[in-house]
Amino acid sequence: MAEDRVYILNLNNVSGPPPFNFYNSANVSCLARSAIHPSTICLALGPDRLGNVFVSNLTTGNIGSVIEFPHGKMPGVQLSGVSLGLPGAPTFDSKNNLIITDWLRETIDVFSPRTPGRQPRRRLWDRRSGCKLNHQQSHLYCGDADLGSIDVYAYPGNAYKYSYTAGLSSSALVTGVAPAPPAAYGR
Repeated sequence: MAEDRVYILNLNNVSGPPPFNFYNSANVSCLARSAIHPSTICLALGPDRLGNVFVSNLTTGNIGSVIEFPHGKMPGVQLSGVSLGLPGAPTFDSKNNLIITDWLRETIDVFSPRTPGRQPRRRLWDRRSGCKLNHQQSHLYCGDADLGSIDVYAYPGNAYKYSYTAGLSSSALVTGVAPAPPAAYGR
């Protein structure tokens, strides 16, 4: 991903200009919606350590997939071997494995860039919108939309460790987490 660039997914902009914008100090530009079928619902985005941008989405046939924009540019390409029920936010580890939750199947799925297809998945207890790695890449922190908590899993392996609410009530809709500092790529 280019330095000084922020990618934004605008979920409320489905009938107008492209929903993917990137901003830097010099200009505002867009990734064209033509890479994604017009009736597709875009859900979340995330970059990998190589500067590629990934968008999770749901088709009208209720098939979840992920589209890659190499180096954050057009054209976007749907990842082969990635089929999800209702995908969460894409995130990546230092080996560039795609880590993504599936709300429908209630799983954490890991996809290797070297071997297409799903690696062993971990069944979740409730719906998770997205998980992020801590700086040491030893734990995944996942927002629990059903229970209003943060659930922690060991990584790799995705074994459940514990949950905490951080003062939230069970009616809270936790849809994302952001450990600080974030995972260090390229280690």
